Amino acid sequence: MSQFQGPSPSSPEPVPTGQADDYGLVDVNHTAAAGLQQIPGVTAALAGRIVDQRGQCGGYSSIEDLGLMLDLPPDAVDQMREVAVFIPG
Repeated sequence: MSQFQGPSPSSPEPVPTGQADDYGLVDVNHTAAAGLQQIPGVTAALAGRIVDQRGQCGGYSSIEDLGLMLDLPPDAVDQMREVAVFIPG
């Protein structure tokens, strides 16, 4: 009997390649602006702001951190919450 060796759906590991991983997660700290547009509500302009601020601050720790640093409205943050992940480094 073979066992499933990949990540479980309850704890998916996002792939920082600039595209959504198999679970649709996007790593905000490593994805290029074009890839960030896969996150619901992220336009080309917002993706550029995310990348610019990320370069200045070294990355984001959470969706709340991203929202505060970019002064995003709560509904925009909530829209991104299901897809955006934040891998340090």
